[in-house]
Amino acid sequence: MQILKNFILLIFLFSLSFSDCKLKKSNFCEAKFQKEIIYEQGDKKLLALISNNPDVPRIVLAESIYDRSPYDLISIRESYFNEGVIDSDGNIIVKPEYSSGNLFIYGSMMPVFWLHDFQTSKVYLSRTLLRTFPGKVRVISVIDKEQLIIIEQEDQFAVFDFAGKDLIFLRRGHYSGYEQGMFLIKVGEKYQFLDRNGKVLGNKTFEDAKEFSESLAPVKLKNKWGFFNNNGTWTIQTTFDEAKQFQNDLAAVKVADQWGYIDRNGKFIVEPQFKDAYEFTKGGIAKVLLSKGCQILSKEGALGPKGDYCNIKGSQLISISSEDSEHYVLFDQRNGFVELGEVGESFPNYFSFRQNGKIGLVSPDTGFVISPEYDSVRYNQTDELYILERSGLTDILNSNGSWFLRGTKESIFGCKENICITVDRKTGRKGYIESNLKKITENIFTYADSFSDGLAKVFRDGNWEYIDTTGKTVFKGAYKNSGNFFQGLAWFEQNGKFGYLNRNGKMQIPVEFDTAENFFDSFAIAKKDGRFGLINTKGEFVISPMFEAIERIEPKRYRVQFEKRYGILNLEKCGL
Repeated sequence: MQILKNFILLIFLFSLSFSDCKLKKSNFCEAKFQKEIIYEQGDKKLLALISNNPDVPRIVLAESIYDRSPYDLISIRESYFNEGVIDSDGNIIVKPEYSSGNLFIYGSMMPVFWLHDFQTSKVYLSRTLLRTFPGKVRVISVIDKEQLIIIEQEDQFAVFDFAGKDLIFLRRGHYSGYEQGMFLIKVGEKYQFLDRNGKVLGNKTFEDAKEFSESLAPVKLKNKWGFFNNNGTWTIQTTFDEAKQFQNDLAAVKVADQWGYIDRNGKFIVEPQFKDAYEFTKGGIAKVLLSKGCQILSKEGALGPKGDYCNIKGSQLISISSEDSEHYVLFDQRNGFVELGEVGESFPNYFSFRQNGKIGLVSPDTGFVISPEYDSVRYNQTDELYILERSGLTDILNSNGSWFLRGTKESIFGCKENICITVDRKTGRKGYIESNLKKITENIFTYADSFSDGLAKVFRDGNWEYIDTTGKTVFKGAYKNSGNFFQGLAWFEQNGKFGYLNRNGKMQIPVEFDTAENFFDSFAIAKKDGRFGLINTKGEFVISPMFEAIERIEPKRYRVQFEKRYGILNLEKCGL
Protein backbone atom coordinates (compact mmCIF):
# COMPACT_ATOMS: atom_id res chain seq x y z
CA MET A 1 0.00 0.00 0.00
CA GLN A 2 2.83 2.38 0.91
CA ILE A 3 4.51 1.61 -2.41
CA LEU A 4 1.29 2.58 -4.22
CA LYS A 5 1.07 5.87 -2.25
CA ASN A 6 4.69 6.68 -3.07
CA PHE A 7 4.04 5.92 -6.74
CA ILE A 8 0.98 8.23 -6.80
CA LEU A 9 2.99 10.97 -5.06
CA LEU A 10 5.77 10.57 -7.60
CA ILE A 11 3.28 10.88 -10.48
CA PHE A 12 1.77 14.00 -8.86
CA LEU A 13 5.16 15.67 -8.40
CA PHE A 14 6.12 14.79 -11.96
CA SER A 15 2.89 16.32 -13.26
CA LEU A 16 3.57 19.51 -11.29
CA SER A 17 7.09 19.64 -12.66
CA PHE A 18 5.80 19.05 -16.19
CA SER A 19 3.12 21.73 -15.80
CA ASP A 20 5.70 24.15 -14.46
CA CYS A 21 7.93 23.32 -17.40
CA LYS A 22 5.10 23.94 -19.83
CA LEU A 23 4.25 27.20 -18.07
CA LYS A 24 7.83 28.40 -18.32
CA LYS A 25 7.96 27.45 -21.97
CA SER A 26 4.69 29.25 -22.72
CA ASN A 27 6.04 32.40 -21.11
CA PHE A 28 9.40 32.13 -22.80
CA CYS A 29 9.76 34.55 -25.72
CA GLU A 30 13.50 34.99 -25.85
CA ALA A 31 14.86 34.64 -29.36
CA LYS A 32 18.08 35.16 -31.23
CA PHE A 33 18.25 35.39 -35.00
CA GLN A 34 20.61 34.61 -37.82
CA LYS A 35 20.26 35.74 -41.43
CA GLU A 36 19.64 33.14 -44.13
CA ILE A 37 18.51 32.97 -47.75
CA ILE A 38 15.13 31.19 -47.74
CA TYR A 39 14.36 31.44 -51.45
CA GLU A 40 16.58 31.82 -54.49
CA GLN A 41 15.89 31.49 -58.20
CA GLY A 42 18.16 33.17 -60.70
CA ASP A 43 18.73 36.71 -59.51
CA LYS A 44 15.69 36.56 -57.20
CA LYS A 45 16.53 36.11 -53.51
CA LEU A 46 14.56 36.34 -50.31
CA LEU A 47 16.25 36.80 -46.95
CA ALA A 48 14.93 36.02 -43.49
CA LEU A 49 16.04 36.18 -39.88
CA ILE A 50 15.73 32.64 -38.52
CA SER A 51 14.79 32.35 -34.84
CA ASN A 52 16.29 29.81 -32.45
CA ASN A 53 12.92 29.72 -30.63
CA PRO A 54 10.19 27.62 -32.30
CA ASP A 55 7.52 29.90 -30.79
CA VAL A 56 8.97 32.95 -32.55
CA PRO A 57 8.48 32.71 -36.34
CA ARG A 58 11.18 33.75 -38.74
CA ILE A 59 11.20 37.35 -39.96
CA VAL A 60 11.07 37.55 -43.74
CA LEU A 61 12.92 40.66 -44.94
CA ALA A 62 11.99 42.73 -47.97
CA GLU A 63 12.58 46.13 -49.50
CA SER A 64 9.00 47.02 -48.61
CA ILE A 65 6.18 45.20 -46.83
CA TYR A 66 2.48 45.74 -46.35
CA ASP A 67 1.06 44.01 -43.30
CA ARG A 68 -2.50 42.92 -44.00
CA SER A 69 -2.95 41.83 -40.41
CA PRO A 70 -6.72 41.25 -40.48
CA TYR A 71 -5.98 38.63 -43.12
CA ASP A 72 -2.82 37.31 -41.45
CA LEU A 73 -1.02 37.96 -44.74
CA ILE A 74 1.91 40.18 -45.64
CA SER A 75 2.76 41.49 -49.11
CA ILE A 76 6.50 41.60 -49.68
CA ARG A 77 8.44 43.32 -52.42
CA GLU A 78 12.14 43.17 -53.17
CA SER A 79 11.95 44.83 -56.55
CA TYR A 80 9.38 45.44 -59.28
CA PHE A 81 9.78 41.87 -60.55
CA ASN A 82 10.20 40.28 -57.13
CA GLU A 83 6.89 40.47 -55.26
CA GLY A 84 5.11 37.78 -53.26
CA VAL A 85 2.92 36.98 -50.26
CA ILE A 86 3.81 35.44 -46.89
CA ASP A 87 1.83 34.77 -43.72
CA SER A 88 2.63 36.08 -40.25
CA ASP A 89 4.64 32.93 -39.48
CA GLY A 90 6.99 33.70 -42.35
CA ASN A 91 5.66 30.92 -44.58
CA ILE A 92 5.80 31.70 -48.30
CA ILE A 93 2.30 31.64 -49.80
CA VAL A 94 3.26 33.12 -53.17
CA LYS A 95 6.89 32.92 -54.26
CA PRO A 96 8.47 36.33 -54.90
CA GLU A 97 8.49 35.95 -58.67
CA TYR A 98 5.80 38.36 -59.80
CA SER A 99 5.83 41.99 -60.81
CA SER A 100 3.65 44.45 -58.94
CA GLY A 101 1.47 44.61 -62.04
CA ASN A 102 0.75 40.88 -61.89
CA LEU A 103 -0.07 40.42 -58.19
CA PHE A 104 -3.34 41.80 -56.86
CA ILE A 105 -5.01 41.60 -53.47
CA TYR A 106 -8.75 42.23 -53.35
CA GLY A 107 -9.98 44.38 -50.45
CA SER A 108 -12.78 42.19 -49.14
CA MET A 109 -13.60 40.75 -45.74
CA MET A 110 -11.77 37.61 -46.84
CA PRO A 111 -8.25 37.75 -48.29
CA VAL A 112 -8.63 36.96 -51.98
CA PHE A 113 -5.67 37.56 -54.27
CA TRP A 114 -4.70 36.48 -57.73
CA LEU A 115 -1.65 36.55 -59.95
CA HIS A 116 -0.64 35.64 -63.45
CA ASP A 117 2.55 34.93 -65.36
CA PHE A 118 0.96 35.42 -68.81
CA GLN A 119 0.53 31.66 -69.22
CA THR A 120 -1.58 30.75 -66.20
CA SER A 121 -3.53 32.62 -63.52
CA LYS A 122 -4.02 31.55 -59.92
CA VAL A 123 -6.68 32.63 -57.44
CA TYR A 124 -6.02 32.27 -53.69
CA LEU A 125 -8.26 32.52 -50.66
CA SER A 126 -5.92 33.26 -47.76
CA ARG A 127 -3.32 30.46 -47.83
CA THR A 128 -5.35 28.20 -50.13
CA LEU A 129 -4.92 28.01 -53.89
CA LEU A 130 -8.53 27.82 -55.07
CA ARG A 131 -8.32 27.75 -58.85
CA THR A 132 -5.85 27.80 -61.71
CA PHE A 133 -6.91 29.12 -65.12
CA PRO A 134 -5.11 29.08 -68.46
CA GLY A 135 -4.19 32.55 -69.67
CA LYS A 136 -4.79 35.82 -67.87
CA VAL A 137 -7.80 36.36 -65.59
CA ARG A 138 -8.64 38.97 -62.99
CA VAL A 139 -10.87 38.96 -59.94
CA ILE A 140 -13.44 41.71 -60.41
CA SER A 141 -15.61 41.15 -57.34
CA VAL A 142 -15.72 39.26 -54.05
CA ILE A 143 -19.15 38.92 -52.45
CA ASP A 144 -18.37 38.13 -48.82
CA LYS A 145 -21.92 37.56 -47.56
CA GLU A 146 -22.50 34.97 -50.30
CA GLN A 147 -18.91 33.65 -50.28
CA LEU A 148 -18.58 34.15 -54.03
CA ILE A 149 -15.68 35.18 -56.28
CA ILE A 150 -16.25 36.57 -59.78
CA ILE A 151 -13.47 36.56 -62.37
CA GLU A 152 -13.24 37.81 -65.95
CA GLN A 153 -11.19 36.53 -68.85
CA GLU A 154 -11.48 38.63 -72.00
CA ASP A 155 -15.22 38.50 -72.91
CA GLN A 156 -16.07 35.72 -70.46
CA PHE A 157 -16.80 35.59 -66.74
CA ALA A 158 -16.95 32.84 -64.12
CA VAL A 159 -18.34 32.51 -60.61
CA PHE A 160 -17.09 30.10 -57.95
CA ASP A 161 -17.44 29.88 -54.18
CA PHE A 162 -14.89 30.03 -51.37
CA ALA A 163 -14.41 26.26 -51.67
CA GLY A 164 -13.42 26.63 -55.34
CA LYS A 165 -16.66 25.05 -56.59
CA ASP A 166 -18.01 26.40 -59.88
CA LEU A 167 -21.41 28.08 -59.99
CA ILE A 168 -20.98 29.55 -63.46
CA PHE A 169 -17.93 28.58 -65.50
CA LEU A 170 -16.43 30.86 -68.17
CA ARG A 171 -19.62 32.01 -69.79
CA ARG A 172 -19.81 34.70 -72.44
CA GLY A 173 -20.61 38.12 -71.02
CA HIS A 174 -19.39 40.77 -68.62
CA TYR A 175 -20.34 40.92 -64.96
CA SER A 176 -22.19 44.14 -64.05
CA GLY A 177 -23.31 43.46 -60.48
CA TYR A 178 -24.93 41.14 -57.98
CA GLU A 179 -27.81 41.82 -55.61
CA GLN A 180 -30.44 39.68 -53.92
CA GLY A 181 -29.32 36.42 -55.49
CA MET A 182 -29.18 37.69 -59.08
CA PHE A 183 -26.16 38.36 -61.31
CA LEU A 184 -26.54 41.21 -63.80
CA ILE A 185 -24.64 40.27 -66.96
CA LYS A 186 -24.01 42.22 -70.16
CA VAL A 187 -23.85 40.03 -73.27
CA GLY A 188 -22.93 42.10 -76.29
CA GLU A 189 -25.27 45.10 -76.08
CA LYS A 190 -27.97 43.26 -74.08
CA TYR A 191 -28.50 42.48 -70.39
CA GLN A 192 -29.66 39.39 -68.54
CA PHE A 193 -30.18 38.32 -64.94
CA LEU A 194 -28.75 34.95 -63.92
CA ASP A 195 -29.47 33.05 -60.73
CA ARG A 196 -26.73 31.22 -58.80
CA ASN A 197 -27.12 28.22 -61.11
CA GLY A 198 -26.61 30.32 -64.24
CA LYS A 199 -30.26 30.14 -65.30
CA VAL A 200 -31.58 33.22 -67.14
CA LEU A 201 -34.31 34.89 -65.07
CA GLY A 202 -37.65 34.74 -66.89
CA ASN A 203 -35.76 33.78 -70.03
CA LYS A 204 -35.63 37.52 -70.73
CA THR A 205 -33.02 39.73 -72.38
CA PHE A 206 -33.16 43.52 -71.89
CA GLU A 207 -31.82 46.57 -73.69
CA ASP A 208 -30.58 47.94 -70.37
CA ALA A 209 -30.92 46.99 -66.71
CA LYS A 210 -29.86 47.92 -63.18
CA GLU A 211 -29.28 45.70 -60.16
CA PHE A 212 -32.09 44.41 -57.98
CA SER A 213 -33.10 46.50 -55.00
CA GLU A 214 -35.99 45.70 -52.68
CA SER A 215 -36.83 42.67 -54.89
CA LEU A 216 -37.32 44.79 -58.03
CA ALA A 217 -34.95 45.68 -60.87
CA PRO A 218 -35.31 48.59 -63.32
CA VAL A 219 -35.15 47.20 -66.87
CA LYS A 220 -35.46 48.68 -70.36
CA LEU A 221 -37.38 47.00 -73.16
CA LYS A 222 -38.51 48.54 -76.45
CA ASN A 223 -37.01 51.85 -75.34
CA LYS A 224 -39.16 52.06 -72.18
CA TRP A 225 -38.37 51.27 -68.54
CA GLY A 226 -40.31 49.15 -66.09
CA PHE A 227 -39.62 46.89 -63.09
CA PHE A 228 -38.97 43.14 -63.19
CA ASN A 229 -39.28 41.03 -60.03
CA ASN A 230 -37.05 38.20 -58.84
CA ASN A 231 -39.69 35.63 -59.83
CA GLY A 232 -39.06 36.51 -63.46
CA THR A 233 -42.30 38.42 -64.09
CA TRP A 234 -43.31 42.04 -64.51
CA THR A 235 -44.39 44.02 -61.45
CA ILE A 236 -44.53 47.41 -63.18
CA GLN A 237 -44.82 47.49 -66.96
CA THR A 238 -42.41 49.40 -69.20
CA THR A 239 -44.02 52.84 -69.39
CA PHE A 240 -41.22 55.19 -68.28
CA ASP A 241 -38.49 56.97 -70.21
CA GLU A 242 -35.96 56.23 -67.46
CA ALA A 243 -36.00 54.63 -64.01
CA LYS A 244 -33.81 54.30 -60.92
CA GLN A 245 -33.76 51.62 -58.24
CA PHE A 246 -36.26 51.37 -55.41
CA GLN A 247 -35.00 52.74 -52.11
CA ASN A 248 -37.22 52.83 -49.03
CA ASP A 249 -40.27 51.74 -51.08
CA LEU A 250 -40.06 54.55 -53.65
CA ALA A 251 -38.35 54.79 -57.03
CA ALA A 252 -37.52 57.83 -59.15
CA VAL A 253 -38.85 57.58 -62.71
CA LYS A 254 -38.75 59.91 -65.70
CA VAL A 255 -41.64 60.81 -68.02
CA ALA A 256 -40.64 62.96 -70.99
CA ASP A 257 -38.03 65.24 -69.40
CA GLN A 258 -39.47 65.37 -65.85
CA TRP A 259 -38.75 63.15 -62.84
CA GLY A 260 -41.17 62.01 -60.15
CA TYR A 261 -41.59 59.12 -57.70
CA ILE A 262 -43.71 55.97 -57.79
CA ASP A 263 -44.58 53.35 -55.16
CA ARG A 264 -44.24 49.59 -55.57
CA ASN A 265 -47.56 49.44 -57.42
CA GLY A 266 -46.35 51.91 -60.03
CA LYS A 267 -48.60 54.68 -58.69
CA PHE A 268 -47.18 58.22 -58.69
CA ILE A 269 -46.64 59.50 -55.14
CA VAL A 270 -44.93 62.63 -56.43
CA GLU A 271 -45.87 63.67 -59.96
CA PRO A 272 -43.08 64.24 -62.52
CA GLN A 273 -41.88 67.83 -62.12
CA PHE A 274 -38.13 67.79 -61.46
CA LYS A 275 -35.03 68.04 -63.61
CA ASP A 276 -33.59 65.03 -61.77
CA ALA A 277 -34.41 63.02 -58.65
CA TYR A 278 -32.33 60.93 -56.24
CA GLU A 279 -33.02 58.04 -53.88
CA PHE A 280 -34.77 58.55 -50.54
CA THR A 281 -32.78 58.07 -47.35
CA LYS A 282 -33.94 55.97 -44.42
CA GLY A 283 -34.89 59.25 -42.78
CA GLY A 284 -37.44 59.86 -45.53
CA ILE A 285 -35.87 62.66 -47.60
CA ALA A 286 -34.44 62.96 -51.11
CA LYS A 287 -32.64 65.61 -53.16
CA VAL A 288 -34.29 66.81 -56.37
CA LEU A 289 -32.91 69.14 -59.01
CA LEU A 290 -34.88 72.12 -60.26
CA SER A 291 -34.40 74.09 -63.44
CA LYS A 292 -32.16 76.24 -61.26
CA GLY A 293 -30.68 74.89 -58.05
CA CYS A 294 -32.00 72.08 -55.88
CA GLN A 295 -34.58 71.28 -53.24
CA ILE A 296 -35.26 68.65 -50.58
CA LEU A 297 -38.38 66.50 -50.73
CA SER A 298 -40.01 64.33 -48.04
CA LYS A 299 -41.62 60.94 -48.78
CA GLU A 300 -44.98 62.53 -48.02
CA GLY A 301 -44.39 64.98 -50.86
CA ALA A 302 -43.60 68.01 -48.69
CA LEU A 303 -41.09 70.35 -50.31
CA GLY A 304 -38.31 71.64 -48.10
CA PRO A 305 -35.65 74.31 -48.48
CA LYS A 306 -34.10 75.34 -51.79
CA GLY A 307 -30.51 76.23 -52.56
CA ASP A 308 -27.82 76.40 -55.18
CA TYR A 309 -26.34 73.21 -53.72
CA CYS A 310 -28.00 70.57 -51.53
CA ASN A 311 -26.18 67.80 -49.70
CA ILE A 312 -27.83 65.17 -47.50
CA LYS A 313 -25.57 64.03 -44.66
CA GLY A 314 -26.53 60.75 -43.05
CA SER A 315 -30.27 60.17 -43.22
CA GLN A 316 -31.77 63.35 -41.73
CA LEU A 317 -29.36 66.29 -41.96
CA ILE A 318 -29.27 68.60 -44.97
CA SER A 319 -26.76 71.26 -45.88
CA ILE A 320 -28.16 74.00 -48.09
CA SER A 321 -25.71 76.43 -49.64
CA SER A 322 -25.75 79.43 -51.91
CA GLU A 323 -23.04 81.80 -53.08
CA ASP A 324 -22.61 83.55 -49.72
CA SER A 325 -23.91 81.13 -47.06
CA GLU A 326 -24.28 77.52 -45.99
CA HIS A 327 -26.68 76.31 -43.33
CA TYR A 328 -28.04 73.07 -41.87
CA VAL A 329 -31.65 71.93 -41.94
CA LEU A 330 -32.86 68.90 -39.97
CA PHE A 331 -35.81 66.75 -41.01
CA ASP A 332 -37.91 64.61 -38.71
CA GLN A 333 -41.35 63.10 -39.18
CA ARG A 334 -42.98 65.11 -36.40
CA ASN A 335 -41.64 68.61 -37.03
CA GLY A 336 -40.81 68.43 -40.73
CA PHE A 337 -37.95 70.66 -41.91
CA VAL A 338 -36.27 72.55 -39.03
CA GLU A 339 -33.68 75.29 -39.59
CA LEU A 340 -30.62 74.75 -37.35
CA GLY A 341 -28.11 77.42 -38.29
CA GLU A 342 -24.84 78.08 -40.06
CA VAL A 343 -22.60 75.13 -40.91
CA GLY A 344 -19.71 74.65 -38.48
CA GLU A 345 -17.02 72.01 -37.97
CA SER A 346 -17.51 68.34 -38.76
CA PHE A 347 -16.70 65.76 -36.08
CA PRO A 348 -17.08 61.97 -35.89
CA ASN A 349 -20.79 61.23 -35.21
CA TYR A 350 -21.73 64.93 -35.00
CA PHE A 351 -21.75 68.15 -37.01
CA SER A 352 -21.61 71.54 -35.34
CA PHE A 353 -23.76 74.52 -36.27
CA ARG A 354 -24.01 78.17 -35.19
CA GLN A 355 -27.17 79.97 -34.21
CA ASN A 356 -27.05 83.57 -32.94
CA GLY A 357 -23.34 83.24 -32.23
CA LYS A 358 -23.69 80.04 -30.18
CA ILE A 359 -22.65 76.49 -31.14
CA GLY A 360 -24.72 73.31 -31.11
CA LEU A 361 -24.24 69.73 -32.28
CA VAL A 362 -26.44 67.45 -34.37
CA SER A 363 -26.24 63.75 -35.28
CA PRO A 364 -26.85 63.31 -39.03
CA ASP A 365 -28.29 59.82 -38.57
CA THR A 366 -30.41 60.00 -35.42
CA GLY A 367 -31.32 63.69 -35.54
CA PHE A 368 -30.20 64.07 -31.90
CA VAL A 369 -29.51 67.76 -31.25
CA ILE A 370 -27.39 69.44 -28.57
CA SER A 371 -28.92 72.89 -28.27
CA PRO A 372 -26.84 75.87 -29.49
CA GLU A 373 -25.74 77.34 -26.17
CA TYR A 374 -21.97 76.83 -26.28
CA ASP A 375 -19.08 79.18 -26.94
CA SER A 376 -16.68 76.47 -28.11
CA VAL A 377 -16.61 72.76 -28.95
CA ARG A 378 -13.51 70.55 -28.98
CA TYR A 379 -13.24 66.88 -29.84
CA ASN A 380 -10.84 64.63 -27.91
CA GLN A 381 -10.06 61.91 -30.42
CA THR A 382 -8.17 59.71 -27.95
CA ASP A 383 -11.11 59.43 -25.55
CA GLU A 384 -13.86 60.06 -28.14
CA LEU A 385 -15.29 62.89 -26.04
CA TYR A 386 -16.76 66.26 -27.01
CA ILE A 387 -15.76 69.11 -24.70
CA LEU A 388 -18.31 71.94 -24.79
CA GLU A 389 -17.83 75.23 -22.94
CA ARG A 390 -20.62 77.70 -22.09
CA SER A 391 -20.68 80.79 -19.88
CA GLY A 392 -17.75 79.65 -17.77
CA LEU A 393 -19.02 76.06 -17.47
CA THR A 394 -17.80 72.88 -19.17
CA ASP A 395 -19.88 69.91 -20.34
CA ILE A 396 -18.45 66.69 -21.78
CA LEU A 397 -20.43 64.51 -24.19
CA ASN A 398 -19.73 60.86 -25.02
CA SER A 399 -19.76 59.86 -28.68
CA ASN A 400 -22.94 57.82 -28.00
CA GLY A 401 -24.84 60.97 -26.97
CA SER A 402 -24.75 60.47 -23.19
CA TRP A 403 -23.25 63.08 -20.88
CA PHE A 404 -19.89 62.17 -19.38
CA LEU A 405 -19.78 65.28 -17.21
CA ARG A 406 -21.88 68.45 -16.92
CA GLY A 407 -21.59 71.84 -15.32
CA THR A 408 -18.05 72.08 -13.98
CA LYS A 409 -16.65 75.61 -13.65
CA GLU A 410 -13.12 74.69 -14.72
CA SER A 411 -11.77 74.06 -18.16
CA ILE A 412 -11.40 70.33 -18.84
CA PHE A 413 -8.98 68.15 -20.82
CA GLY A 414 -7.11 64.83 -20.64
CA CYS A 415 -10.00 62.54 -19.64
CA LYS A 416 -8.70 59.02 -18.94
CA GLU A 417 -9.92 56.18 -16.73
CA ASN A 418 -13.12 58.14 -15.94
CA ILE A 419 -11.08 61.04 -14.53
CA CYS A 420 -10.47 64.43 -16.16
CA ILE A 421 -7.89 67.15 -15.61
CA THR A 422 -9.39 70.48 -14.49
CA VAL A 423 -7.80 73.87 -15.13
CA ASP A 424 -8.55 77.01 -13.13
CA ARG A 425 -9.46 79.62 -15.72
CA LYS A 426 -7.68 82.40 -13.80
CA THR A 427 -4.53 80.83 -12.35
CA GLY A 428 -3.97 78.01 -14.85
CA ARG A 429 -3.40 75.54 -11.99
CA LYS A 430 -4.64 72.02 -12.47
CA GLY A 431 -6.51 69.35 -10.55
CA TYR A 432 -8.66 66.27 -11.11
CA ILE A 433 -12.38 65.51 -11.18
CA GLU A 434 -14.45 62.36 -11.70
CA SER A 435 -17.27 62.16 -14.23
CA ASN A 436 -19.83 62.44 -11.39
CA LEU A 437 -18.31 65.88 -10.55
CA LYS A 438 -16.62 64.51 -7.42
CA LYS A 439 -13.38 66.42 -6.86
CA ILE A 440 -10.30 64.25 -6.48
CA THR A 441 -7.95 67.21 -5.94
CA GLU A 442 -8.33 70.96 -6.07
CA ASN A 443 -6.43 72.92 -8.72
CA ILE A 444 -3.09 72.84 -6.92
CA PHE A 445 -0.68 71.54 -9.57
CA THR A 446 1.35 73.55 -12.06
CA TYR A 447 1.59 70.40 -14.23
CA ALA A 448 -0.79 67.45 -14.41
CA ASP A 449 -0.85 64.43 -16.69
CA SER A 450 -3.72 62.06 -17.45
CA PHE A 451 -4.16 58.92 -15.37
CA SER A 452 -2.65 55.72 -16.66
CA ASP A 453 -2.56 52.42 -14.80
CA GLY A 454 -4.19 54.19 -11.84
CA LEU A 455 -1.42 56.80 -11.42
CA ALA A 456 -0.85 60.33 -12.71
CA LYS A 457 2.30 62.45 -12.83
CA VAL A 458 2.03 65.96 -11.29
CA PHE A 459 4.27 68.89 -10.31
CA ARG A 460 3.81 71.16 -7.29
CA ASP A 461 5.97 73.07 -4.83
CA GLY A 462 9.08 72.35 -6.86
CA ASN A 463 8.62 68.57 -6.80
CA TRP A 464 7.60 65.94 -9.32
CA GLU A 465 5.40 63.18 -7.92
CA TYR A 466 2.82 60.55 -8.81
CA ILE A 467 -0.65 60.45 -7.26
CA ASP A 468 -3.33 57.74 -7.20
CA THR A 469 -7.03 58.05 -8.10
CA THR A 470 -7.88 59.32 -4.60
CA GLY A 471 -5.41 62.21 -4.96
CA LYS A 472 -2.99 60.68 -2.48
CA THR A 473 0.74 60.99 -3.18
CA VAL A 474 2.19 57.57 -3.98
CA PHE A 475 5.79 58.73 -4.17
CA LYS A 476 7.76 61.96 -4.53
CA GLY A 477 11.10 62.70 -6.10
CA ALA A 478 10.00 61.61 -9.55
CA TYR A 479 11.98 62.62 -12.61
CA LYS A 480 10.96 65.48 -14.88
CA ASN A 481 11.53 63.37 -17.96
CA SER A 482 9.49 60.29 -17.15
CA GLY A 483 6.50 58.56 -18.65
CA ASN A 484 3.12 57.25 -17.60
CA PHE A 485 2.72 53.88 -15.95
CA PHE A 486 1.91 50.91 -18.14
CA GLN A 487 1.78 47.39 -16.72
CA GLY A 488 3.21 48.67 -13.45
CA LEU A 489 6.29 50.38 -14.88
CA ALA A 490 7.16 53.88 -16.09
CA TRP A 491 10.29 54.84 -17.99
CA PHE A 492 12.50 57.68 -16.73
CA GLU A 493 15.65 59.46 -17.89
CA GLN A 494 18.76 60.06 -15.81
CA ASN A 495 21.93 61.59 -17.23
CA GLY A 496 20.93 60.78 -20.78
CA LYS A 497 20.12 57.11 -20.09
CA PHE A 498 16.77 55.42 -19.50
CA GLY A 499 15.45 52.95 -16.96
CA TYR A 500 12.11 52.06 -15.35
CA LEU A 501 10.41 52.85 -12.03
CA ASN A 502 7.91 50.60 -10.27
CA ARG A 503 4.70 51.85 -8.64
CA ASN A 504 6.54 52.54 -5.38
CA GLY A 505 8.96 54.89 -7.10
CA LYS A 506 11.84 52.43 -6.82
CA MET A 507 14.16 51.75 -9.72
CA GLN A 508 13.16 48.34 -11.08
CA ILE A 509 15.19 48.40 -14.27
CA PRO A 510 18.52 50.29 -14.14
CA VAL A 511 19.33 53.22 -16.41
CA GLU A 512 21.22 51.50 -19.22
CA PHE A 513 19.21 52.20 -22.37
CA ASP A 514 19.64 54.92 -24.99
CA THR A 515 15.84 55.22 -25.33
CA ALA A 516 12.91 53.36 -23.78
CA GLU A 517 9.18 53.15 -24.47
CA ASN A 518 6.06 52.09 -22.59
CA PHE A 519 5.33 48.44 -21.79
CA PHE A 520 2.66 46.61 -23.79
CA ASP A 521 2.05 42.85 -23.79
CA SER A 522 4.83 42.58 -21.15
CA PHE A 523 7.37 43.98 -23.65
CA ALA A 524 8.91 47.40 -24.17
CA ILE A 525 10.96 48.69 -27.08
CA ALA A 526 14.41 49.75 -25.89
CA LYS A 527 17.55 50.96 -27.62
CA LYS A 528 21.07 50.04 -26.61
CA ASP A 529 24.36 50.68 -28.38
CA GLY A 530 22.47 52.27 -31.26
CA ARG A 531 20.20 49.24 -31.91
CA PHE A 532 16.62 48.42 -30.92
CA GLY A 533 15.26 45.30 -29.24
CA LEU A 534 12.51 44.22 -26.85
CA ILE A 535 12.93 43.90 -23.08
CA ASN A 536 10.76 42.14 -20.50
CA THR A 537 9.66 43.58 -17.15
CA LYS A 538 12.98 42.48 -15.63
CA GLY A 539 14.91 44.62 -18.11
CA GLU A 540 16.26 41.59 -19.96
CA PHE A 541 16.44 41.67 -23.75
CA VAL A 542 14.15 38.92 -25.01
CA ILE A 543 14.67 40.14 -28.56
CA SER A 544 18.29 41.23 -28.75
CA PRO A 545 19.08 44.81 -29.83
CA MET A 546 19.89 44.19 -33.48
CA PHE A 547 17.36 46.29 -35.38
CA GLU A 548 17.69 49.76 -36.86
CA ALA A 549 14.07 50.45 -35.86
CA ILE A 550 11.11 48.73 -34.18
CA GLU A 551 7.50 49.89 -34.30
CA ARG A 552 4.58 48.23 -32.47
CA ILE A 553 1.76 47.91 -35.01
CA GLU A 554 -0.71 45.89 -32.93
CA PRO A 555 -0.60 43.56 -29.91
CA LYS A 556 2.41 41.25 -30.14
CA ARG A 557 3.25 42.34 -33.70
CA TYR A 558 6.12 44.64 -34.57
CA ARG A 559 7.46 46.14 -37.77
CA VAL A 560 11.26 45.91 -37.74
CA GLN A 561 14.05 47.29 -39.90
CA PHE A 562 17.23 45.29 -40.45
CA GLU A 563 19.98 46.24 -42.89
CA LYS A 564 17.62 48.63 -44.68
CA ARG A 565 15.00 45.93 -45.15
CA TYR A 566 11.70 45.47 -43.36
CA GLY A 567 9.88 42.58 -41.76
CA ILE A 568 7.22 41.61 -39.23
CA LEU A 569 8.18 40.26 -35.81
CA ASN A 570 5.31 38.07 -34.59
CA LEU A 571 5.21 37.15 -30.88
CA GLU A 572 1.60 35.94 -30.81
CA LYS A 573 2.59 32.33 -30.05
CA CYS A 574 4.82 33.15 -27.11
CA GLY A 575 1.97 32.85 -24.61
CA LEU A 576 2.53 35.66 -22.14
